[in-house]
Amino acid sequence: DIIDVVAYGAFVLADHYTKAEQDVIDGLQDTALALKAPLDSPALVNPTINGIAQSGYTGFKNYIINGGFDVSQRNDLSTPKAFTNDYMIDRFHSYAIGTGASATIQQNSYVPEAGSRTVSQSVTSNSAYTVFIIRQALESFAHLAGKVVTASCMIRTNTKIGMRFHFGVGSTTPDFYKVAPLQNNTWQKLEFTVTVPTDLECFFLDITSISDGAEDNHIDVVIGDYFEVGSIQLEEGSVATPFEVRPFGLELSLCQRYYEIQDTPTMGLSNYNSWANESQGRIPWKVAKRVPPTVSGYTVHNGNLIASGFGVYSAYFAMNWTSGNSASISGYLLANAEIY
Repeated sequence: DIIDVVAYGAFVLADHYTKAEQDVIDGLQDTALALKAPLDSPALVNPTINGIAQSGYTGFKNYIINGGFDVSQRNDLSTPKAFTNDYMIDRFHSYAIGTGASATIQQNSYVPEAGSRTVSQSVTSNSAYTVFIIRQALESFAHLAGKVVTASCMIRTNTKIGMRFHFGVGSTTPDFYKVAPLQNNTWQKLEFTVTVPTDLECFFLDITSISDGAEDNHIDVVIGDYFEVGSIQLEEGSVATPFEVRPFGLELSLCQRYYEIQDTPTMGLSNYNSWANESQGRIPWKVAKRVPPTVSGYTVHNGNLIASGFGVYSAYFAMNWTSGNSASISGYLLANAEIY
């Protein structure tokens, strides 16, 4: 609460001081937000690996975020939506391989057999070589090097779908596959245990169409092929334990470390340099970001943007106004700090 007061006070004081004085206030505000962010989010500690902040949340077994597909900030997936090679649902990157390949993706309600909400992906067009993948890139993985880990999920499909551990080690990217047999639309638990290589540079977990356990041996999917998956989990050890259900607010905050939609209802910015008709202001993120994000989605009103900066804890804007005594921004700040 005290930190909240300090951060709020910095915003209030910003309305009454010169630019030089406000630079000092901005530093105070950044310090307050830096202290506050770990208290607001599950990122209780933030170790770094090669200068990149690690999520560091503790006390939970599942390294997969949004494995129950509860959080979908970017899209309404209550009905099938044609997907692009992008993050269609939080923390999972969907993409298709093959010219002319396309599919739909849908977020489904809770499925008792799956133990969670699910995501289904259906092929709507295909080419001579068509592969569909949903992938999560892990942020914190250095401490898993050399350890035994087990991935599991609930899945049903009318084709062959498998899990793939995709590790980046030096200049190579070794893959390990686990295939689900042709399932005839029935739910099945898929489990896969591996020993994580050392000297990792990246760590992906994929759900993808593959024909057997051989590396890069994909099966080409055709129109009408689909898979539905839920309860995706990655944990230490050689046993796939029951899917871990975390509170929705916690799962949302974990997702917001990588992507956040910040509403800006025509926010006015404080006048700090009246002789130059300039305004500036900061908007704090709901959750501290993994890295300084790229930001889009906003519109400048009654002025021109002369400077902006997007940090781990907040967004900064400076504008000069063209009429009246202030400028503003509206729309949404779409803050993207995804791993790739």
